Amino acid sequence: MNEKEVKESKEVGFLKEAMLSGEGVKRQFADNYIKILLQKHPALDLKYIVNFLHKAQITGANPAMDEIYLIERKTKNSRGEWDVVGSVVFNYRFFLQKAKENPKYQTVKTIVGVGDYFNPISSETIKTLFCTATVLMENNCDVSFTAWFPEFVQMKDEYVNKEKTGNQTPVGLWASKPYFMIEKCAIANASRWAAPKELSGMYIEEESGIENAETDKRNDFIEAESKKVEVVQRIEKSKELREEKPQLESVIGEIKTHLATLTDGMKSVGKAAFMFEKIGIKSFKELSCMSLEEVKEICSNLEKLATEKEVNRFNEAKNALKPEEIIKGDMPKFSNSFESSDTQPEKETVQESLGHKAVNKKVSDVKFKVDI
Repeated sequence: MNEKEVKESKEVGFLKEAMLSGEGVKRQFADNYIKILLQKHPALDLKYIVNFLHKAQITGANPAMDEIYLIERKTKNSRGEWDVVGSVVFNYRFFLQKAKENPKYQTVKTIVGVGDYFNPISSETIKTLFCTATVLMENNCDVSFTAWFPEFVQMKDEYVNKEKTGNQTPVGLWASKPYFMIEKCAIANASRWAAPKELSGMYIEEESGIENAETDKRNDFIEAESKKVEVVQRIEKSKELREEKPQLESVIGEIKTHLATLTDGMKSVGKAAFMFEKIGIKSFKELSCMSLEEVKEICSNLEKLATEKEVNRFNEAKNALKPEEIIKGDMPKFSNSFESSDTQPEKETVQESLGHKAVNKKVSDVKFKVDI
């Protein structure tokens, strides 16, 4: 083994011996994970890695599920030099899950608003955002905490030409979702007061004052992957539309035929409005943008309405005719859409006695056979 491998082997051995064991330990780590952790944080002192492993073991937080993070940050020491330190923060959902391990912990209520905030350092009072979180306990000993925006917001310096301007701006979600972030901080602090045993030494990223670079990278990766998926889905959708286009055009043609039947006899002024209202669109172009299944459903509904209208017209015309008119063959004529309907009702042969004449008719065919 080379010098680097020897050093890594010794560090792995040290960390394995430093890990906790026995009752109360909820998680153990394999040698491979410890090696990955060392490779990921080569600049960190081993004490920070030990602290991270211990907290994961005691709480049961799973690093692979992003329930706990080890974050590197730089701080100035007493000599004015930069040191790399490691901070441990927990996922917000896991944090709340741990709080509920306290049997008296029930739920949390929050109030978000704007209030007067007095700064004891500058002696100024300003209007600013706040959130009061109240943990409802089983024994009615509720716990409340108010988080003020200036005390929790994470800021960064503004630079112009690599020089500080003296101004600061909120970072990350503090700039885009300040209400959401201040509520999380209030809930975390109130929960820690309500469940001190379960949450001792546990802090969430939002209240830690640390920007999680790893989370940012992960979110960027997720966003990039999501965009790839969206592109693939659009391509597949486009392919499906091309394949369905002939069927789609055929069904749209049927829809127009059924609409013609439904608007037969109407004034031309109201025809278009009636048709579009029936299918819930503003123009026929919208049908081309729908899926084949959606268009088929519209067609099926219109077909039923058109069939119903033709049946009603047939019955009205039949009732209006006299027996002698039927014998002479003066029968009403109807549109072809009713004769060719695919969803006609079951054919029934009905015999009616008109004096000494017998007339057989098929309800769905609009045709008569007269025996004299």
